Amino acid sequence: MPTMAFESTVYQFSWFAVPTFVTATLVFLLGVAVLFRERASAESRFFVLATLTVSVWLYAFSFMYCATQKTTALAWARAAYFGVPFIPSAFYHFSVSVLKLNGKWKRIALASWVVSALFVSSIVGTDLLIKDVYHYWWGFYPQYGSFSIPYLTFFFGMMGLTFFHYWRMTRRVELGTLYQRRAQMFLIAFSIVYIGSVDYLAKFGIGVYPFGYLPVFCFLILAARVIWKYRLVDITASFAANRILETMNEPLIVCDVKGSICIVNQAACTNFGYDADTLVGNSVDLLVGNEALERAHFWAFVTSGYAKEKEWIFRTQNKAPVFVNLSISILKDKEGLKLGYVIIARNVTEYKHVAEELKTLNENLERRVEERTRQLQGKIEELEQLNEVMMGREERVLELKEQLNLLRGQSAEEKPS
Repeated sequence: MPTMAFESTVYQFSWFAVPTFVTATLVFLLGVAVLFRERASAESRFFVLATLTVSVWLYAFSFMYCATQKTTALAWARAAYFGVPFIPSAFYHFSVSVLKLNGKWKRIALASWVVSALFVSSIVGTDLLIKDVYHYWWGFYPQYGSFSIPYLTFFFGMMGLTFFHYWRMTRRVELGTLYQRRAQMFLIAFSIVYIGSVDYLAKFGIGVYPFGYLPVFCFLILAARVIWKYRLVDITASFAANRILETMNEPLIVCDVKGSICIVNQAACTNFGYDADTLVGNSVDLLVGNEALERAHFWAFVTSGYAKEKEWIFRTQNKAPVFVNLSISILKDKEGLKLGYVIIARNVTEYKHVAEELKTLNENLERRVEERTRQLQGKIEELEQLNEVMMGREERVLELKEQLNLLRGQSAEEKPS
């Protein structure tokens, strides 16, 4: 691109550049939002590539509309075609990924990138694709060269193939399902984008205003609605497994047969005080402790494949003990060969602390009961002794009464004489 293209003196404000610039920005932001929403899945990465190619096209055309000199406009027209030839490839590969197409369709998607790159290379130092620029009432616009027919054949061929895949998917899947609705919405969205092909008329000298940014803007709205409502990633075993790992409350560790940690979930990091990068690649012995005998007992238990819970003590990064109940599962390949182990370590430290507190309280209660029992036993013995004393006194009183009665009887007999 010539140096003068970066000088402000060769530009003037144009209202025709505003809608293309705004649309380019919104398309770019949509791509970033989808990338984060879909957690950088393969589908979202291809969608970002598609939005980047569209953004390059519209941003370059915005500066071209503002250009006041032909050479500057031509530079921006050619700059736009560092993105435009990749548009059909990006959208096709995105569609192949979303629709889960395999085999020859994936090979076609990869080949389309090569063809797009060849058309982009024709921009550098040649006028085979962009020959010159026209000057219309809305500003400068590219003029196609001899490569225009092969390029348009490729462009419409790829877009037509993309349209065909969505059309076929809407008829092959069950009506009313997520897949059918998503394919149908994308079919409508790509049908609207096709209206933007009107932009090619002006490149052949036909003065029709290139309003292709409007169908792109409509596609933007529809695509955003489809992605936010139906998402891009289907529920697969790996997708579900990742989400399950994230939502598990119990620490989970997957290691190979050598004990090297391959996968951990967030609960394992939280409970044991490590970050995932520290744990992954390290040995499980990091959690078991430094005692050789303890490690030997641990691996004897793990290699046995004993599935039921067994109490163990893991160590945090600060060497603090964490009481866990271990459950072990052996991972095997299709031939039954051992690949590794899945270790679920349920943290029972709090339970152990509560149990210890209850045990202490129970022991204290038992001691107090024993103490009170001894005290009561002592009182009972005192009462028994007192009772014996009282019984002895009663017997003495009776004896005294009998002796008194005898004395009285003898006195009565002696009086008459």
